[in-house]
Amino acid sequence: MFRRASIPLPLAGFGLELLETQARRSGQPLAEFVEKAAARYVSAADTSRPSRRVPRFLRQAERRLGESTVEVELSPDLWRALEGLAEEQGTTVELTVLHAAMLYAAEAVAP
Repeated sequence: MFRRASIPLPLAGFGLELLETQARRSGQPLAEFVEKAAARYVSAADTSRPSRRVPRFLRQAERRLGESTVEVELSPDLWRALEGLAEEQGTTVELTVLHAAMLYAAEAVAP
């Protein structure tokens, strides 16, 4: 049984545009792109990279992200792994997935 989650998205601007553009380029619906990003984030070997941490500004801006969301379905194992990472960082699974999606999208546009 998969777990459904509503992932907050940036209301508008660069962040949301980046996610939507990269999802289109990869030929995936946005939800599938975000799900793949979450799986990749969890499976990344180098967990000491500073970019893996959910930035403080994102944790503090949680209430200002807007009402735009994407519905994702995550396996129980992936959800548990994300819960552990979120707990370590003092944030939520939803913000951890959003961060993972932004990292994944940024990596796709990096030279």
